[in-house]
Formats: sequence, C-alpha cells, structure tokens
Amino acid sequence: DLWTATVDYDWHAGDTDAVPLTLSGKNFTLSHTYAAAGTYDIRVTVTDDDGASATATRSVTVQPAMGGRRPWPDTTRGVHVFTDQLPTSMTDAQVRFAATHFAGTQKMTRADADRLRAVNPDFLILHYRLGLGLGYRAADASCQPSGDWLQIVEGNQWAQEWPAAGVPESYLWHWPESSLTRVYNCDWGWYVTALDDSGFRAWWAGEVARQLAANDDDGVFMDSFSVPSFLGFDHYRPALPAVDEVFEGAWAARMTSFLSYLKGRLDGYLVPNVGAWITARETTDYSPADGLMIEGFAMDGDASPLALDDWRLQLDRALGAVRRNQALLAQSYVSGAQERAFCLGSYLLVKGGRTFLNIAAGDGPVGWPEYATPLGATRTVELGAPHALVIFSGGGQVAADGSTTAALATTPVTSVTLPPASAAVLLTENGRTTPRHLPRG
Repeated sequence: DLWTATVDYDWHAGDTDAVPLTLSGKNFTLSHTYAAAGTYDIRVTVTDDDGASATATRSVTVQPAMGGRRPWPDTTRGVHVFTDQLPTSMTDAQVRFAATHFAGTQKMTRADADRLRAVNPDFLILHYRLGLGLGYRAADASCQPSGDWLQIVEGNQWAQEWPAAGVPESYLWHWPESSLTRVYNCDWGWYVTALDDSGFRAWWAGEVARQLAANDDDGVFMDSFSVPSFLGFDHYRPALPAVDEVFEGAWAARMTSFLSYLKGRLDGYLVPNVGAWITARETTDYSPADGLMIEGFAMDGDASPLALDDWRLQLDRALGAVRRNQALLAQSYVSGAQERAFCLGSYLLVKGGRTFLNIAAGDGPVGWPEYATPLGATRTVELGAPHALVIFSGGGQVAADGSTTAALATTPVTSVTLPPASAAVLLTENGRTTPRHLPRG
C-alpha cells in the first residue's frame, strides 16, 4: 500500500486546517512552533491508496517563555496605587501623571499601554477576563441576553468575547448539573463556564496567552472569581442555591483546581477578583494565584462601613495573602474624607511588600491627598514647647548577679527627627508622656 498523511497542529471539532505531512515509509516527524502557550490537540490522519483512513489525536502543552512580565514594585515605603481601567482619551499630561503616580492598571489597548510605558517602562498592565464566566450579551430587564455583545481587548481592538462560531456546550456549566440549562448572569450578561472541563481549560488558556502577547500585558485579572452564588444567588437564570455548603464547596474546589491548572501555563500573573471576601462560608484556596483584588475594601461605600466582624474577617484574609507574598489590590469605592481615611488606615494595617490601594472615583486618573502620605520618609516634627526625649541604652541578658545594663536618660528637645520605622517617647515638663502620636513608617 501507499500512504499519504495530513496533520492539524491545533485541531478542533469541525475545522479544516490540516496540512500535508511527509511520510518516510510508515514513519513521520512532527515539528511546529506555536505563537502562544497553551494546550493544543494534534491530529494526524493517514490514508492509503484504497481510500481507507485512520486518525490519531494527542494533546501537547506548550509552556510559556517565563520572565517577560514586569516585576511588582516594592510597596514597603509609602502608599502605592494600582488603579482601575484608565480611559483611552487621556491627555499627555494625564498619561504622565498616571505613569508616575500609579504602579499599574488593567484593560488597556496596546497603543494606550505603549503611551504609559513610554513614560514608565515598568508600568504594570493586566488583561481583563472573566474568571468563571464567558461574556455574551448585556441583559434586559427580563434577564434576556438582548443587548450589546460584551467585548475584551486584543491588541488595539475591542473584540467580541463570545466566539462568532460559538463554543462547545461542554465549555458551559449547567444547573441543575444533570441538565443542559446554561446559567446566565442577569447583572453583567455572561454565562457561567465549566472550569473543570479539559477542553474549556485548554481553550481559555490559549485565548488568554494570545491576548497577553498581543496586548503586552503582564498578567490576567480574573474578574468575578468567587463562588457564583456569593455574587447573588438569585441574580442568575436559573437561580442558584441561596445556601448550600455542598454546592459552595464543590465550586471552591473547582476554582482552586482551575488556578492550579493555569499556574505555569501562562507567562503572566494570575490575579483573581475575590470580591469583598467577607462570606464566612468561603473555603476557596486562592494560594495558587500571584495576587488578589479585594473589591469593596474596608467599606461598602460612603457612610457604609462593613460590619465589624466582616471587616476583621476581610483584613485577616488580606493579611494571609500578604504573608503568602501575594500581591494585594485593595479597591474601595468611597469619596468622603472620613471614609478615605478609614480605607487608608485599613490598608496600612495589612500593608506588605506588594500591597496596593485604589480609591476609585470616575473613569479618569484620580489623585487623592491620602496617596501622598509621607510614609517611610525621615521627618522632623516641631514640638512647639520643650519636651524631654527619652534615651534608651544598654539592656539584654541579665547577669548572674542580677544586674543589668539597661538605662534611661532624657534630653531636652523642641523638635524630634524620626527616620523610617522608628518612634520617639517624649515627656512633658511634669514627667508624663506627651499625647503626640509620632511613630513613623
């Protein structure tokens, strides 16, 4: 018999992209360069001279060339801002302000990214994708997808997120799970996806890898990456269970597995949006992610503080992320001076080496006075009246005879200079400590 063969290096059901494959007897060699990391199905078809044919399909995973992402800046000193999406209509002066006052942003075209990086080459930009949904069309008042098609950035274009040819039904999650009923989000117009479907995982990773390269992005911001019912169980069609620990636990495990799958397959940071992160039943392990956004940080809005237990839970979880060396994007939606101060104070309680604040307001670049708080800078404070500065010396292990070298002394001062990460104890003339609060750093 005589044989001919074809190969498709990125095979999908129904496509016709096969090309001739050279045979050496019954042997052949496959060689192909992929433009982006991801998992691809390779299909080889061999046909003999009688017209009989056979096919074989194998999956290959292409790893990214790591190291292209820009580093997270060190946030140990000062207040550092990672802003939300910036508009494309910024003036040159606004671009310069954003590039020199913010560490990064998300959802920018390549041309806008280039403008920002012409000023600051290390400016971070994340690509925007839904974490557990696929954007379709905006919903009407009856939760019907009749509005505009949802779009994402690819290069210099805003492209329709839902593929023109549609997607396999297996890519979408159904409820009840034994049915074929798609789950549609009535607020934002997306369908819930099947995060544990191997075909969907490979497709999503390939799409994002291509878009990261086209946009010159440093990672992907995975929006709405919470257990779906935590986003409003009755905000879907069909509605989801209001409280169901089995349902919630299954979704938490599914989300962690998806993050673990993506880790190392994308040349970019994984930054899911975990929402307010105040649901006590939440068990999702977000540790595979490189960073997290807390949306609704410290407060629900102006004059709307979180309940005390919710605030404590949110900050405890934020501290856990900081201890894991994850980047933390703390985003609040307030405008009042008191509320901004509370958000700043909450940020300082959890601040580590990659911790960012954003007090969002409007579409343009925003500059709040709180962002200029001189944390970590040496500062001289004029006291206005003579004080006694306490000088500490000696100390340490107590000697065998019970003696110690620990000693206190005072010196009169009318000002005190504090370097970063320091404090001063001042006494008034009557020997009491001054009520001034002067710790720095």
